[in-house]
Amino acid sequence: RPYNRYNIFFLLEREGLVLSKGGSTKWSIKSNGTYLQPNQITGYDNIIFPPLPSRFAQIDYLPENWYISGQAKTRAHTKSHGVFTFREIARGIAQNWKTIDNETLEWCTAVEKILKQRSNDLAMRYNYFK
Repeated sequence: RPYNRYNIFFLLEREGLVLSKGGSTKWSIKSNGTYLQPNQITGYDNIIFPPLPSRFAQIDYLPENWYISGQAKTRAHTKSHGVFTFREIARGIAQNWKTIDNETLEWCTAVEKILKQRSNDLAMRYNYFK
């Protein structure tokens, strides 16, 4: 199931907040450029999105499949960034969502539509709608 526009905003806003406070995230540590296990096919490959809005200008790296929900890897039990607690991040992002600028909202909506269209295309291809 593809992310909705709030989920997309949450992912990128979290990344931006942590980076702005000098923390490092799983995205800022460039590994193999993907979250997926080798040779995993999702159907969401090679999607082209519009350029990031200015709000997310500080994010200089996104893994190639950052937008795929339900990543196959089990969550590693490692230390977090230590900059914010989850509660602080969730409340801050929810507050930022309430005052989101039009450019960012339009971008998140466009990405949501692209992912939803791909999801529908895949469902039709594999006859999920019976």
